[in-house]
Amino acid sequence: MVGWQKAKGSFQTPPLRDGSNPTALISQPKEKRDLFARVLLRNAAISTDIPAESPGPRLEANLPFPRVTKDEVQTSIFSARSTTPGSDGITTAVLKTAWPVIEDIVFRLYSGCVCEGWHPTCFKEAILVILPKPGKRDRALPRSYRPIALLSVLGKGLERLVARRLAWITVKFQVLHDQQFGALPLRSCSDLIAAAIHDIECAWQRGRVTSMLTLDIKGAFDAVLPGRLIRRLRCQGWPENLVRWVSSFVLGRRARIRLDGEMGDVFDLECGLPQGSPVSPILFMLHIEPLFKLGTVHPGRKRSRFGYADDIAIMASSTSLEDNCALLAKEWEEAQEWGALEGITFDTDKSELIHFTKRPKDRNPPITVRLLDGRQHTVQAVNQGASLRWLGVHFDRRLTFKNHVKGHCAKACQVVNGLRGLGNTAWGAPTHLLRRAITSCVLPIQYYASEAWWPGRNRIKNGHIASNGVNGLLNQLDITQAKAIRAALPVYRTTPVPILQREAALPPAEVMLDAKLHKASVRIHRLDDRHPLRTRLGDRPGPDSRLRRMASLIERHAEYIDPLELPPWERSADWHTALSMVGYEPRKTKDELATAFTDRLGALSKRDIVVYTDGSQMVDGSRTAAGAGWVGYQATRQIFRGSEPLGHQTEVFDAEAQAAFRGLLEAMRSPTARMADNVHICLDNLAVAARLVTRSPGSSQARFRAFRYTFGGVLDTRE
Repeated sequence: MVGWQKAKGSFQTPPLRDGSNPTALISQPKEKRDLFARVLLRNAAISTDIPAESPGPRLEANLPFPRVTKDEVQTSIFSARSTTPGSDGITTAVLKTAWPVIEDIVFRLYSGCVCEGWHPTCFKEAILVILPKPGKRDRALPRSYRPIALLSVLGKGLERLVARRLAWITVKFQVLHDQQFGALPLRSCSDLIAAAIHDIECAWQRGRVTSMLTLDIKGAFDAVLPGRLIRRLRCQGWPENLVRWVSSFVLGRRARIRLDGEMGDVFDLECGLPQGSPVSPILFMLHIEPLFKLGTVHPGRKRSRFGYADDIAIMASSTSLEDNCALLAKEWEEAQEWGALEGITFDTDKSELIHFTKRPKDRNPPITVRLLDGRQHTVQAVNQGASLRWLGVHFDRRLTFKNHVKGHCAKACQVVNGLRGLGNTAWGAPTHLLRRAITSCVLPIQYYASEAWWPGRNRIKNGHIASNGVNGLLNQLDITQAKAIRAALPVYRTTPVPILQREAALPPAEVMLDAKLHKASVRIHRLDDRHPLRTRLGDRPGPDSRLRRMASLIERHAEYIDPLELPPWERSADWHTALSMVGYEPRKTKDELATAFTDRLGALSKRDIVVYTDGSQMVDGSRTAAGAGWVGYQATRQIFRGSEPLGHQTEVFDAEAQAAFRGLLEAMRSPTARMADNVHICLDNLAVAARLVTRSPGSSQARFRAFRYTFGGVLDTRE
């Protein structure tokens, strides 16, 4: 909808230049396909690859990889989007429609493939579509294009299942470096950017300057050597059936290139991971894992490397920019040497350098590194008024992010221009659809990674309020947002901006930025303990930084939610199943439910313990207070009762959960508990009752975990 004004059509790719003969242009479709295959899908180091069957050094297989479950298989199929099918022509919609018939067949297929370590041959043939990379590039160069593999949707379901397991196990068991991101749960570009900005600002507080060098792996996915990838997995301790599956996945692949409306012949792929496969990103990250753990230059520099997939940055901090350059040059040379052993090369032309300093007299020293062929390569630092783009964010020398805001506002305006022709005060598309286009397509561009770079309007400095000098940024953002609202609402050009914001329910830029900052602050308490943001905040108080100011927006002792408690193969019970487990009977009136409860209570054994629990919250103006209460009966006699105040930060849901846990605990501790056959917990909150018998991350996670642990203890005692 927002890109309707862009030209569309079937245009042939322009003539291509071969690197071996730059003066000659290739225009024939077959010659183009051959050139793409040679440049993008070949690795000159394939001759140095080790045999896939070579066992090599390995750790004991200590990483889990249990059997496949039916829920896991269904999730891997139904979570897929409607993508272009592979050569078999089967779409996701077809699989979903036929699922009641094929569910058992697909489950046996996936389960057998994972157990035996085999990827079906029919899933390894791909149609390669050559797409131009975004941005202004020389379209005559083959590396200005990206080969996307169209694979079987059924095969991608199996790959998606394996990818989710690999990602969860990788984070849970610390397989990768803490700052190696991409295709992992709870790890986004914004997190990595926030961590880098925090380190730069902390270095400034300590009187140091920081330099950052970016590296780019040439070819990335397409350059992975199969034998070395398999050896890497064995060295990391993955189970043998998974290693065999990956070996079957990467070996024996075949492809055909579709270009300019013509389909080429089938050819074999000797190396690489297919771009378009769900499992390729995590396998690539596992392959380059040692790159982030190299430590021969400075073993103590654990936080120096950052990476998101194949976008890598190395940072160095000291009292001198020249010392930073010397250290970065050594680390770059070390990375080159490691890459040569693994068949990985770095694109030196794409490397960039920037120095972060507030000292006006600091120069802009370059980095000179010796390449493996003996040549000297120099990377000039970006000018003081320019910026370096990494992970979509434009870093400038003083971290003002003026260029970043300017560039993203310009991109957002391009989308707005596409919306302006879709309506006016007399006719056009429905307003609610245009507003949805703004919130979905314009605002995400405008406020990209704002939780990492937005410093707030003010900060506390030496006990006083100091301005962060962001009025210029806010003005640009407000102007762009006002243009977007005018494109969506049927208003006149002279309508005041506050009225536009009210009618569109879109607040000013400062409010939007602060809201995103608050959400990010809450999210920190839902990250695992090894996440780079949590490790940087673990030593609070410390030097002032954007990250610490953001984290201080909520209480330090707010509830922590473990996001990795539930592995992908242990899916939590759905809502209807959980309700049936707690005895809920739908489609009955309140009186009928009360009668049924009374009858059920009368049928219980006199020896059973019945516990009634409740949670409540009292509101007095802007102040709230919550509490939990419980009482237990055995043989119609009260055997215990209790209550507990929970303070002003607890909601009714949490109070109900605490009451149920304390009631069960008191029942276990009761002197007459040995005579009881069962303990019955009675409460009037369906959501809490359902969470008591299922595992899922959410509020009061520790209370529910303690309840299930205690309940399991009761069962073990009875047995």
